[in-house]
Amino acid sequence: DLGSIALLVLLTVSLLYVATGRLRYLAGGLVLLSLTGFAGYFAFDHAQVRVDAWLYPGTDPGGTGYQAMQATYAIQAGGVTGTGLGMGQPDAIPAVATDYVFSAIAEELGLAGAFGIVLLYVVLLHAGLQASLKASTNYGRLVCTGIALLLAIQAAVIIAGNLRLIPTTGITLPFVSYGGSSLVVNFALVGLVCGIAGRGHSNSS
Repeated sequence: DLGSIALLVLLTVSLLYVATGRLRYLAGGLVLLSLTGFAGYFAFDHAQVRVDAWLYPGTDPGGTGYQAMQATYAIQAGGVTGTGLGMGQPDAIPAVATDYVFSAIAEELGLAGAFGIVLLYVVLLHAGLQASLKASTNYGRLVCTGIALLLAIQAAVIIAGNLRLIPTTGITLPFVSYGGSSLVVNFALVGLVCGIAGRGHSNSS
């Protein structure tokens, strides 16, 4: 699962940088991620399919490139203000409830609505980082920071994949993509952040 590997590597190097303030960890992690992606492309057939579908979806529009092209058409159809809730055709995109849910949002709510979703993740990241400042221990601060970065990186990766900035990874969009286990885990993570922030606030008062 190369998507999960990329997510874990990005999270690890980000936390190393936050904990130490040393840029070499961040730079080394990005190099490691690049090498892992390069090796994965030649080692796994499904990785080659995803990268080729990302770069050249038009070469097989009815096969491997169908999903990416339908997602692009959906975003274009939405324009700035969207087609309206329930007025789009998200079912035309395979795996729309999981991998390409952001494209369905962009079709029905437009770029304005999609940008609003992005802003909500920025607010969530800011809230998580603010909670880390209220934590009473270094461990609590790292936990809050890690959870905030995990949700933000996960959202950034899936949104970038929908916009064809990077290949699709197959991970879910937090609190939006279909999947009960993902929703339960994400709510548990947010609960941890709230608990750590609340304990830190009570100790300070």
